[in-house]
Amino acid sequence: MTANEQILKKILKKHKIEKINDLQKKTFFPIKEGKNTLIISQTGTGKTLSFLLPMLTRFLEKENSKFLIISPTRELSLQIKNVIFMFKKLNLKMTLLIGGLSYEDQVKELKINNRIIIGTLGRIKEHYEKGWMFNSAEMIILDEIDKLLENNFKKDLEMILSNFNPSTQLVCATATYSDTIKEFLGEREFIHINMIESDIPKLIEHKMIFIPQKCKESGLAKLIELFNDKKIIVFFSSCHKVKLYKKIFDFLEIEVTQIYGEMDQKERFKAVEEYQKTKKMFSTDLMARGIDFDVDIVIHFDLPKKPNVYVHRSGRTGRNNKTGQVYSIVTQYDIDKVIEFEKELNIKIYKEKLNIEELKENQEKLEIYKIKANQNLKEEK
Repeated sequence: MTANEQILKKILKKHKIEKINDLQKKTFFPIKEGKNTLIISQTGTGKTLSFLLPMLTRFLEKENSKFLIISPTRELSLQIKNVIFMFKKLNLKMTLLIGGLSYEDQVKELKINNRIIIGTLGRIKEHYEKGWMFNSAEMIILDEIDKLLENNFKKDLEMILSNFNPSTQLVCATATYSDTIKEFLGEREFIHINMIESDIPKLIEHKMIFIPQKCKESGLAKLIELFNDKKIIVFFSSCHKVKLYKKIFDFLEIEVTQIYGEMDQKERFKAVEEYQKTKKMFSTDLMARGIDFDVDIVIHFDLPKKPNVYVHRSGRTGRNNKTGQVYSIVTQYDIDKVIEFEKELNIKIYKEKLNIEELKENQEKLEIYKIKANQNLKEEK
């Protein structure tokens, strides 16, 4: 072990990380030695450290080396920054480029602290279009590459990468491997480190509550009552629903944190902090990827449209070899989707029962709260 590797080991030990895992062992030398590397591993397996440890070793070994880390969301960029910040004694010269924070302050930071740049694609593109060149980086890390290749992201990513020398090292991390990723990698030679045994951690129990459509609200309230002492994330299909059900639960006098894409950055940061107190988060798919904090139970209030989204949502629990539970609120309109997910993901979703008569009785009160909540939202517009 080199002196620099010993330094990193001591810092990890200080943060109660006694040893690196199999994934981190397999990625260390290829990335450190400058090889293009594709990391395929499910959420909660230490992917972030799997690329940061070799990157930081290079940082220490090679004076003036520069690194660019791109992620699809502000929250994930902030999380990567926080992990790197464990190593602050190394004088990292690091800048975070995300929306919701002052652009002018970021420009000042870039002039001083530009050896490690972490950011979202959108804000990096904004700096690039205003003349800041990032092509002196010798390693580019694309975290959640599958997400970065969706929709308009792909075009922006390719534009930024086109300004780099083709020999610049690329490190890509993902929880799922697709034809889109394969196409993106193209003719470049990559070392593939595939740690996926199955798409979803084995320690997750998948369950569904089969109830009538008109009882969904009371079904959710009952689940939250049953698991009141657990850390829960509930996923909804839209920002409107997150806001609506937050208000409904306010009427029930149950503390819930909400987070969704329309919130500004400071509100999102505050929500993540608040969750540690409330232990209950209502969210869109914004929180389905990359965010690393303890969750005991995931609830799908609305089932996602695609199996891979089910994977990412469900992967918020059962992390780092801990057990987790996933509950789907399933109505008569969702059966085909449940069958599809079981087949595509090779999982079994077990049926659990709630007292339907009790749910129907409680639903009457919740319908009144739902009307009030909708009225409040209209008045706030």
